[in-house]
Amino acid sequence: MNDRVLILGGSSDIGLALIERLDGRETVVAQYFGSRERLAPIEKDRLFVERCDLSDSADVDALIARFRDAHGTPRAVVQLAGSKLRLERFAKWDQDHVSRDLQIQLLSTARVLSAFAPAMAKSPVPTQVVLVLSTVLRDPTPKFMSMYTVVKSAQLGLMRAVAAEYAGTSLRVHGVSPGMVATRFLSAIPEKAVEMTAAQAPNGRLLQPDEVAAVIATLLATPHPSGIEVDVPYLGDG
Repeated sequence: MNDRVLILGGSSDIGLALIERLDGRETVVAQYFGSRERLAPIEKDRLFVERCDLSDSADVDALIARFRDAHGTPRAVVQLAGSKLRLERFAKWDQDHVSRDLQIQLLSTARVLSAFAPAMAKSPVPTQVVLVLSTVLRDPTPKFMSMYTVVKSAQLGLMRAVAAEYAGTSLRVHGVSPGMVATRFLSAIPEKAVEMTAAQAPNGRLLQPDEVAAVIATLLATPHPSGIEVDVPYLGDG
């Protein structure tokens, strides 16, 4: 088993922070779609970048084939990719938006895991899958986030299903559920909504990408029982 980590959404703010956290200890294959330039400042010998449209099944299959040919089986898979957050009433349900986000966050992830999980489960050393979920999955469920909540609920189901399927093997499957994080992911929602969420946090601010990346890096570095869901609602300063 090699030391390759496949990051879906590697050009995201959390993805960039995670790559910096790994700091050359792993060979990272970072998937991106439209933001190749964001990875350029941190490119190093052990970083490979792969363009892939996660909403396109054929493109995902091609990514899997390229990874397998070049790197074999990953030691870890991290899923960070997703469409930008939108705040809308349920009556304005957008079927196209939900379908695309399900393809990006759920179906492409399932496709990747179905390709690699059997070999990861047979590894002589622990292997990991980490999905970034959300605290919207905890009570109380927030209003005006129905599409996002449905997609994240589906991701949680995938996490639990894969964890159950491979229980007792080398493959450990985890979910990290952060509160609102200050990333480009929020650029489609009103600034006032972001400010209100930050004001409601215990320390009066949103999570930073590196704080979530630190939790993911810890899960990747330390074997844990499969099926763990880690809440990261808000963290203190310092």
